[in-house]
Amino acid sequence: MAKSRFEEYHHVTLPNKHRINYPQLLNPFTVDIVFSPLRSIKEFVQLETLVFDNMNAKYFDSILRHLASFFKLQSLTINPVVHIQDSSLFVSSIISFTETKIFSIEYFTIKTRFHCPPSNNLLSYLPRLRYLSIDCLDGTDFTETEFYPIQWKTLKHVSLELEAVLFSRFEPMIKNFFYYIETLRFTSKYETTYLDSEVWKELIPNLLKSKCHVNYYPNVTQLTITHDSDMSSRAISTLLNRIIPLEKLTELVFTDFIHFPFEELIQLLYRTVNLYTLKYEFLCLKEANLESIQRSDILQQASKKNQIRFRSTKKLKSRNETCSFELVCLRS
Repeated sequence: MAKSRFEEYHHVTLPNKHRINYPQLLNPFTVDIVFSPLRSIKEFVQLETLVFDNMNAKYFDSILRHLASFFKLQSLTINPVVHIQDSSLFVSSIISFTETKIFSIEYFTIKTRFHCPPSNNLLSYLPRLRYLSIDCLDGTDFTETEFYPIQWKTLKHVSLELEAVLFSRFEPMIKNFFYYIETLRFTSKYETTYLDSEVWKELIPNLLKSKCHVNYYPNVTQLTITHDSDMSSRAISTLLNRIIPLEKLTELVFTDFIHFPFEELIQLLYRTVNLYTLKYEFLCLKEANLESIQRSDILQQASKKNQIRFRSTKKLKSRNETCSFELVCLRS
């Protein structure tokens, strides 16, 4: 909606601030109009759901400071045009609810880069929280944080996108905050420990006792693997085979891989005996002893077992490795 068109609704919104319970402000100028002056935020006493999308930085701090005015707020979604660098202000704004005994938020979504891990300072003041989602939890500046258990039964669903968050920092969050959750969804960048099934075998049964399901996916036939840092020294084929049956895969897609060990690729192809389609957008293979690999039993067996008939590529770096790769994939 254009700004001029939105301004026509002034005569509707301004007199009825006390009745509005769900404003979804998707354009920066809407905050200017609806919350002008900013002190008028306090007049929206019936707010239950609040969505800020593309919020200008000049409003962000002020709105956070007035969160305690929303006595009935249950769902809060924040997507500022800038990253949340000052997490202390963010946390203190939530804590300010305690001054008026407001513990109402049940759905909490942060759609921006956030530099502070979920902590006792934040979560202990949201005892009704049912759903937590952070689009980018950045661990580059994480400091040592002391956690203590908060085992409230309302929190059921957690969705996190982790960037540079060490597993050793993520594990205490699970142990202390996610005891009763039913759904945990997360993605991770720059940390391969999350691929280690052994750490999950120990963690899930002991800590997520309320809904203890060690997920194994016996019917998977298509797999896409995305990674943008060096692979772990542990064989990826071994890790994957503990989660899905590699022998059932018919399609395998690699995206954004850098420095993938050639020997591990051969091991993976050896185990995916029914693979029909192989795709990779960018595959940079680590230097290997081509002569010794060509003589190896694993390469010869992979060449005999392989069923690949379709291969889609964009870029394969390293000329020597390309020759050996063709030997495996292009059987007639």
